[in-house]
Amino acid sequence: DLGIKAKAILDEGNLVPDDLVIEMLKDLLDLSDCQNGAILDGFPRTINQAMSLDLEMKKYGKEINYVLYFDVPFEKLIERLSQRLSCKNCPKTFSKSDKIFNCQENCSGTDLYQREDDKPEAISKRMETYKHLTEPLLEFYQSNGLLRKINADSSILKVTEEIDKILQ
Repeated sequence: DLGIKAKAILDEGNLVPDDLVIEMLKDLLDLSDCQNGAILDGFPRTINQAMSLDLEMKKYGKEINYVLYFDVPFEKLIERLSQRLSCKNCPKTFSKSDKIFNCQENCSGTDLYQREDDKPEAISKRMETYKHLTEPLLEFYQSNGLLRKINADSSILKVTEEIDKILQ
């Protein structure tokens, strides 16, 4: 139910309110497969969420090891996101420039669609929201010694190598 509420908000290009995200996080941390740790993608997005995350982690006797920041110029992000296609039948994503769209046997090019939050108007709104609400997190985590910047304006292989170096 929480995910359905969050999806509707994201489809409009808005950020999910902090209280809803925190509830989703609590459910996640209670899962048995998170007992040895978790990777959170796209969370936290605000200072309030970051402080709530710290409190929840302490309740579980856990701490944040690293915050990975994938550094890409806004123009590149807009270009990449507006080219992204998702499959209706599986979690795979593609670019409109891809030559082949192979995912599962029951998937075809006709099963691909552009998510609402990847349309230009939603992307622009997300970028503005990012500048005001999320960008301050860089200083927040930098001052805590947790921020690790990754040049994500390079090949997938190079980005993967940078991630591996940090996590080892």
